[in-house]
Amino acid sequence: MQSSCACMESKEKSRKYTDNGDSAKKDGKRSAELEDALQWLVDAGLLVKAELVEKPELPLEGAADKTYFKVYMSDIGLLRAKSKVSVNTILEETDLYVRYKGAFAENYVLNELKSLGKEPFFWRSGNTAEVDFIYEEESEIVPVEVKAADNTQAKSYRQFCRKYQPKKGLKLSRKNIAENLCESTTTYNIPLYLEWNIDSYIKYN
Repeated sequence: MQSSCACMESKEKSRKYTDNGDSAKKDGKRSAELEDALQWLVDAGLLVKAELVEKPELPLEGAADKTYFKVYMSDIGLLRAKSKVSVNTILEETDLYVRYKGAFAENYVLNELKSLGKEPFFWRSGNTAEVDFIYEEESEIVPVEVKAADNTQAKSYRQFCRKYQPKKGLKLSRKNIAENLCESTTTYNIPLYLEWNIDSYIKYN
């Protein structure tokens, strides 16, 4: 369980089955041991995997790289406990908490997507751009950008919209509700606490 918490310290480091945990190709006996242990934790409902999709196409499940993924805790409370982050640290939001706050926000969004019946993946273009999550909704691909603060500027999200032209997308942050265009994509800015209601914007709007 300690390794899963460490994984959340940097959203840029997806885990694969090597000894140092920084790359993602299966590698011999050690990787097989890690794979079995990780799958046990996933099957037990303690961890959730979000797989890499480099070329988004339907179905995302078929386009995903099964050997390259991010690992998340299945519950934000478990993440806090395993990370040993105090409640006061979260409530007071000190400057020393800035980096890990983003990991908490991302894990929270992943959990909410799963609770809504979505199957989240993530997109990366080489080492230049990354969108936190993408998921399928009625034959469309929806990009999701997560921000733990008020700043919702996201070059990677714009790059995704420019390249793949999704009809709708989401930016989840601390900002209030808003609607705008990113390239040709109708983008809904939704407060993190209202993520449970995203279908009202993506499916029914």
